[in-house]
Amino acid sequence: HKGVGDIMIIVVRYFGGIKLGAGGLTRAYGQAAQAVMEVLPTQTQIPTSEFTIHCNFSLEQQVRYFCSQAEAIIEQVDYSKDVAIKLSIPNSNIDKFKAQLAAFDCKLQIER
Repeated sequence: HKGVGDIMIIVVRYFGGIKLGAGGLTRAYGQAAQAVMEVLPTQTQIPTSEFTIHCNFSLEQQVRYFCSQAEAIIEQVDYSKDVAIKLSIPNSNIDKFKAQLAAFDCKLQIER
């Protein structure tokens, strides 16, 4: 009912007894779960993939711009004979990102 997935709530009873009855126990457990859900911090999980892009120094700023447009997170940048940009990008933006890079001579390596 809360739109939250992949969660487990454990309610522990310290008092045995049968005074609440089956309905009372169900309500008590439900209220305990409700109290937890009200204070539970939630986070939206977005499936991503990791790539490394190899490009010329002259293209670095353009590639960084494409990364920002595709909501990619740049994890690491290494400078050697070229620029290697390791990034994670939402799966929903990969096709558009690849299309933008197609016009440039950049090598795209899939990490995972």
